Amino acid sequence: MKKICAGILALLLGLFSGCSAMQNTPTTTTAPPANGGVQELPQGLILLDISGGSLDTSVRYSRNAWLESFGSNDYHIRLTYDRNEENLPLIYYLRNRETGAETPVTIPRWSVAAGSHVVLQDRYYFEWLAEATDDSKIVLIRVDGVTGEVKVVDTVSSVSPFIYLSKLDDDHFTSSSLVPAPEAEGNEIQITAVRIYDAEGNGREIIREEYRCSEENPTSIGRHLENVCAMDGKVYGYGREYVDHVPEYCLYTYSEEGAFERREPLPGVNEIIGEEQAVQFWIVGEYILVRTWESLTSYIIKRGEGAAELLMKGEQNENLLTFSDSITRSEDVEYLFYVADFQVEDIPAFQPLKAIEVSSGEIKSVSLRPNEDYPYMIDFRMASNGDLVFQYEARWDSPLSGMYAQYAVPKETLREMLLAADA
Repeated sequence: MKKICAGILALLLGLFSGCSAMQNTPTTTTAPPANGGVQELPQGLILLDISGGSLDTSVRYSRNAWLESFGSNDYHIRLTYDRNEENLPLIYYLRNRETGAETPVTIPRWSVAAGSHVVLQDRYYFEWLAEATDDSKIVLIRVDGVTGEVKVVDTVSSVSPFIYLSKLDDDHFTSSSLVPAPEAEGNEIQITAVRIYDAEGNGREIIREEYRCSEENPTSIGRHLENVCAMDGKVYGYGREYVDHVPEYCLYTYSEEGAFERREPLPGVNEIIGEEQAVQFWIVGEYILVRTWESLTSYIIKRGEGAAELLMKGEQNENLLTFSDSITRSEDVEYLFYVADFQVEDIPAFQPLKAIEVSSGEIKSVSLRPNEDYPYMIDFRMASNGDLVFQYEARWDSPLSGMYAQYAVPKETLREMLLAADA
């Protein structure tokens, strides 16, 4: 268990290291140029043309600040990280969509934990934050997208600061993590707890699984939940069991109240993934999406009656996968997105956005053409409403070096781009 926590901690610290402070640049909105090209505005807004489709405007961000939209505001997390600082201050900016006015809320004592978040009722944003000087103390914050209020609604102790959220319905979400085991048990036992919360931040535990495995005992006991997500009114646990030191991957299904319903073996997954740990996990119908922390490898796997089918594998972030913890129904998901050839650094780099059509399994593709001032794609994520947010880094030899730009692409625009690519 110590190995798991240390590895995940190293991964997250690596992702958060080296980021610069957010620039509090005034924002405006403007119509895209008639020719769909690139336009640099004095306020720092950038327009980007992707395969003929105009993108929404976006302000410049530091590397670990991400755009999220809900309520009457656009929500920004602006994180300043310094290895030499004891405190890692967070600044939350609520930006009004119509006026561009920003309201900052600084929380100097807390730092980002897993980065997992959900949005309920298109109004309330929830995320766990870690105590800057004691990462075993974790607080759950709620941001009101209408009033701008930020408050702590729960505090827990955890083995690590990485607690994962998943939206169950518009009024509830799950929260899963490793929890401290009795001292007498040592490293022989791992305990995973799943709690359910409502929109007010009231929570209760609904699942607690104990898992035992050691070198002396080659066959494990209990259910090992590496990660948990909610979908289609159920709670799913992804994990493995060992028989004579040989791992068998399983999918565990629970009711929305936490009652165990079934264990589904996942034949073939061991040959695909090996023994790496899942730092991210989602399920959409017959599809399983996993990202491991040891090698930062992303997988899209389709399960069925026979062996699991590998649809996508991207080692060392070669193919970058994203999904939202706020999507609750498989039937609402048309495509599973990933960016292929992510490590290519040609200027300009035409990054292929791949989309697996859920209904047919067909893979569609559209090229992403970057702004010449921001040629390096470094990440992309899915917002709670299904929009995609792409992040690019400026040229290293330019005056903009160290700056980043984000572009929010509405899901309707994505659908049009994919349809046009098929025409």
